[in-house]
Amino acid sequence: MARHFVDTSALVKLYRNEPLTAAVQACIAPNDTLVISGIACLEFQSAFLGLVRQNLVAAAHAQQRIALLRQDLPNFTVIPLTHAVVASAEVLIDRFGVSEGLRPADAMQLACALEAHSQVPLDSALTTDAILSRCALAAGLVVKP
Repeated sequence: MARHFVDTSALVKLYRNEPLTAAVQACIAPNDTLVISGIACLEFQSAFLGLVRQNLVAAAHAQQRIALLRQDLPNFTVIPLTHAVVASAEVLIDRFGVSEGLRPADAMQLACALEAHSQVPLDSALTTDAILSRCALAAGLVVKP
């Protein structure tokens, strides 16, 4: 049984078939613990509504996927956005904002991953975001896929 941090780019792929969906799903076994950040639900909702704006999915489909994630929330460990996590994200922006182009939401994701890792070690951080992947590796996390 492994413990994985799942950022929003990977989380969306658990609810929608897109490029790299199979790669993300292959990293997760049925009894694994999945950890998400407190910002993941908001980003997930935004991602699906963005797909509606781009006419890639119907609004009803997006709302169904958002409702499904909300229904599944008890299956995830959620790292809350505490003052300590926000402070950690600020440090990460200072460290990676210029060199890697780390943005605030991804800094929050990485700060939550590092907080989760400090509580109980993570086996991996799942992301398909190239910038977040590089920053997470530099911060000492194992990154998949």
